[in-house]
Formats: sequence, C-alpha cells, structure tokens
Amino acid sequence: MSSAPRGRPRDADVDARIVLAARAAIIDTGYDALSVEGVAARAGVAKTTVYRRYPGKAELVLAAVASAIHEAPVPDLGSLRLDLERLVDDHIHQLQHGHLGAMVRALQLALAERPDLAPLASGGFLAERKRDVDVVVDRAIARGELPPGVDREMVFDLCFGAVFMRGIVMHLPIARDYGHRLVATALRGYGVVE
Repeated sequence: MSSAPRGRPRDADVDARIVLAARAAIIDTGYDALSVEGVAARAGVAKTTVYRRYPGKAELVLAAVASAIHEAPVPDLGSLRLDLERLVDDHIHQLQHGHLGAMVRALQLALAERPDLAPLASGGFLAERKRDVDVVVDRAIARGELPPGVDREMVFDLCFGAVFMRGIVMHLPIARDYGHRLVATALRGYGVVE
C-alpha cells in the first residue's frame, strides 16, 4: 500500500498569490467588505482554490496578517531592559513600515465591533510578541532581574498596548525613543532601574 499523498501537491506560487491578494484586499476594503471571491479574482485563481486552503474569510485574513509579521529571533542581550527595548522597537518598525500596520489599521473597526474576530489579534499579530515577551521575562527571572510572580500580561500591555494605541488607534507619530521610554516606565514599576 502506498502512503503517498493523494492529488497534486500545492503550488507555492498560488499560495503566495492568494496571501498577497488578501493583504491588498484587507488594506483596500477592510474586513467587512473583503470577500473570498474578491481575493480569488485578485490572485487570478478560482474561489475553490482559496477555499481548499482556508475554510473561511477569518482564516484567510489571519494568514494574510501572519504573513506580514517579520519574525526575528528573540533578542538575548543579557538585560531585560535591552531585550524589551529591541522587541518594542521591532514592533514599532513593523507597524510603521510595510503591510502589517496598514492591515491592522484597516481591520481595527472590525476588531473593535466583532468579538468573534479577537483571534485575529490575540492569535495572530500579537501572539508572536506575547511569546517573545514570555521568553524575555523567563530569562530576566532566571537572572534575578524580575520576581517569579511577575505579571507577564501587564508587562506586555504596558509595552505593546501603548504602541498600538498611539500608532494605530490614535494615528499619532511615534518618536524614536518612545519604545525605550515605555520600557523604562514599565520596568520602574517592578523596581528595575538601569
């Protein structure tokens, strides 16, 4: 008996065209007006081709957002402050440049009005950052920079929530040192002063 997969293998070029078309559609139309049919037309494929890869619009949008996230290695600079500064600076850069910030801006109304879309944020573009913060916090606890019971969610919210609020929701400029000031303020609450 053969255990080889049945059917033709997926075409990576088609996968990429669908994701790029979804990115463009998100930016152009937002979530509510986006359709799988419209993405298929932009990508030059049949809508069944899209549905074979993504069961619905939410999964397609999640994949498009995830594809725009530049996944860098978690910094390990030997200091909680330096590691968090690097993470926050990278987050600011991704939101200000490239497709991620434009897509998040286009999706923000739908995210605010539709609780069922929460996974687009918490399971999508924020999930990787939360994992990175956990790694950095674990290292800081091991080095004695933070107490074992530190509120990880609060560290994340203080550092990354402020960037989201200022840059995405309020459309205000973000100064070059903004991330460093956020980290310093967050860490001062835990008695970490450098």
